[in-house]
Amino acid sequence: MNHKLIKWPDTILNLPNYELLADLIERANLSMSPAELHGLATGLLVADTSASENRFLQLVCEEPEQGDVLAVENTQLLLALFQATQEALQTITLEFELLVPDDDEPLSDRIDAACEWARSLLYGLAEQGVHQRTDLSEDVSGFVRDLMEIARGGYAYEKGEEGEMVYADLLEYLRMGALMVQEELQPIKAAPRLLH
Repeated sequence: MNHKLIKWPDTILNLPNYELLADLIERANLSMSPAELHGLATGLLVADTSASENRFLQLVCEEPEQGDVLAVENTQLLLALFQATQEALQTITLEFELLVPDDDEPLSDRIDAACEWARSLLYGLAEQGVHQRTDLSEDVSGFVRDLMEIARGGYAYEKGEEGEMVYADLLEYLRMGALMVQEELQPIKAAPRLLH
């Protein structure tokens, strides 16, 4: 199946903003949040960069009926999210970021979204069989164990600046952990250096 990439407006690395994707989810009656969709795509891709976009769609929604224009449009937007995530994970500049609500949203909503992202990252990793591997490093195994704790939610944090620091640390831990899993399972190949 050949899908064309839809470009998101005003985005970095073609990721949609959280609200745009939330609107899509509401229209499409999907049961996953934007953070969960992105976490799932990330989990599938960090375990295997050639993961199938069709597998992602199967996990997220039903195949649209022929002639259902809205469902086809929603599918194209979901594919664009998957493809943008794939592109971000394949850069060697570490520009990959989590898709979570903007900083002007309440801290509790942002922390909940980060926990949802972690839960879906675990789901994607499980779909790729990572939980069955016995050759994972202690660092990756520890990260997966931490994901299980984070995915449970119920994060204790202070309001204000301390809470914001906890949230920023959580996002960075999840981001770097996902990249660490990818680096272990399928290292990014740097361009060869030219000798002069």
